[in-house]
Amino acid sequence: MTPVDRLIQDITALNPRSQSTLYQYRLVSNHFLSQAVVPPTREDVLRFIGEKQAQATKSFCFFILRRLFSANGWSWPFPAREVPVVREQRRIKLPVGAVEAMINGRKALDPQEKLCLALGTIYGLRRIELARITRDSLAGRELTVQTAKGGAVRRHQVPASILPHLAHLPEKPTTIGQVRAYLLSTAEKTGQELPQGAGWHAVRRTLMSELGLTLPGMVLERFMGWRVGSGNRTVYIYVNPEPLAVDEMVYR
Repeated sequence: MTPVDRLIQDITALNPRSQSTLYQYRLVSNHFLSQAVVPPTREDVLRFIGEKQAQATKSFCFFILRRLFSANGWSWPFPAREVPVVREQRRIKLPVGAVEAMINGRKALDPQEKLCLALGTIYGLRRIELARITRDSLAGRELTVQTAKGGAVRRHQVPASILPHLAHLPEKPTTIGQVRAYLLSTAEKTGQELPQGAGWHAVRRTLMSELGLTLPGMVLERFMGWRVGSGNRTVYIYVNPEPLAVDEMVYR
């Protein structure tokens, strides 16, 4: 039984719930667990809640997560009556120079560090996406990425320059903790000091910012694996439906 199944079993044990309510519980819980370690930590909860805009949404998700923890026997990392008011999350972005320094210093890195650095800086993968990449994700020169936030599956061309690094793709998924450790060790070995709280998403934001200077929003949306029509981007249907053609525009 999965953690989400335990939650549904718990909340329906005494009282039946509507399908819409169960859908919301599943949606929030699955989204949270796709980004968290198991058992989740206080930082995982705060990070997830901080992504929400409205205070009502924050409180609703906080309540669901508290039930999720309880149903699975995980220690709830907040005082009994605490409902955190999470301020807008600071969007950490690495300086372009820091990213370039890590790439230029790659000779000092281990094969797995080089692999994560290549995938993180070229495709802007989230940490859970990096953790999910295995040998089965690569077919010839086409890489398949299972997106973390409900977007479409991403398919990308692999530049010849990083193909040697992809020879070190693992047979099985990696843990989120190990993926983060690769970034920290990469920064240390290349003499870069990361801002507090910086992770692979900070690398992702750097890439988005740089590509956003020259690429149409609709192309960037497709390349980065955002949901259809997300944000204030140009209408998604104007994007070429063939993802490999989008890659050509990015690499050009």
